[in-house]
Amino acid sequence: MTLPASLLLVEYLLPSPARLRPVQPMAVARRIAPMLALGVVAALVTAHVEHENVEWSQMPTAAARPLIAANAPWFYVMKFLAPVGLVPIYGKWDIAAAGMLPWIGVVAWPLVLALIVRHRQQIGALPLWGTAHFVVSLTPVLGLVPFGLQQHTFVADHFVYLAIIGAGLAIGVWVERLASHLSTSRGHAIASAAGLLILGVYGVQTYRESLYWRNDETFWQHVIAHNPESLPAQQSLGFYYRNQGRWQTALPFFRKAAEIRPDNARIFRTYVVALRKVEGGQAAVEASDAKLKEEPGMIVAYLERAQSYEALGRTQEALADYDRVLCSASAGSEEWQFANRGRSRLTSGAPP
Repeated sequence: MTLPASLLLVEYLLPSPARLRPVQPMAVARRIAPMLALGVVAALVTAHVEHENVEWSQMPTAAARPLIAANAPWFYVMKFLAPVGLVPIYGKWDIAAAGMLPWIGVVAWPLVLALIVRHRQQIGALPLWGTAHFVVSLTPVLGLVPFGLQQHTFVADHFVYLAIIGAGLAIGVWVERLASHLSTSRGHAIASAAGLLILGVYGVQTYRESLYWRNDETFWQHVIAHNPESLPAQQSLGFYYRNQGRWQTALPFFRKAAEIRPDNARIFRTYVVALRKVEGGQAAVEASDAKLKEEPGMIVAYLERAQSYEALGRTQEALADYDRVLCSASAGSEEWQFANRGRSRLTSGAPP
């Protein structure tokens, strides 16, 4: 959706700097229309998929979205100019606790736009297009329209990949102008040294960041170090260790994931399975009892308690919980089928 808009800006802002011939509006519309149509279709498909896979209770409120959208571009500008403290999944902003601070980002927009309009001739067409491309490319992911990743974070570095083409162009033009004003050889030498120093610092930072991407373990450890409340990071690191058979190492991460999202049955089940594997059936029973005190209707807690009773040889208690799941769960559901197999196994005397 944003590429056609960016190309329209090219037609409007860059005929002279890019040596483009002026084109009639209808001709521009005919060239843009196919891309726009494909973009609309892709946007509708994406919106449908996102809507079906979102936990809406974890999404920002309608009142918070304009504040998030107003501040996100400033965050991306800061990370583009000073790429330090980069995290694949940033922590959510606490808009309510931030007080008036988010409104600074809102108030800055009309001031910056007024300055751009007033000094547009001095700024020049290329930097104007670069700045506009930066903002336009980010528009779908600023947060005015909710999307799935907002369950976990409001900003992400990969959202800015396309946008930084424009930001880089704008900065490149301004640097070139600054260099043109350095008429002495000493001035050029200083500018060259400064440029090399900046590139060197960016190179070192790039290398440091690359170390976190060596494997899943270093990647998710880096996320947790900066954002311990990241549910995907806690779960993923737990799965990484579990898949290696390192259940004891995996357990704290599954426990933390269950604490982050206490109302999620699937996450709780993953935690209890690991708990039973590491600490035994009694620990899993106690965890299930505690969960059922908080949420008496969580069917998965009964199911996991039944399996734990079964592992402990407490057949009657296991049968009671299996029966409770069979009565409560939808017939044919995964939980119902699991409980049915467990009950059949106990009544037939088959081993667990």
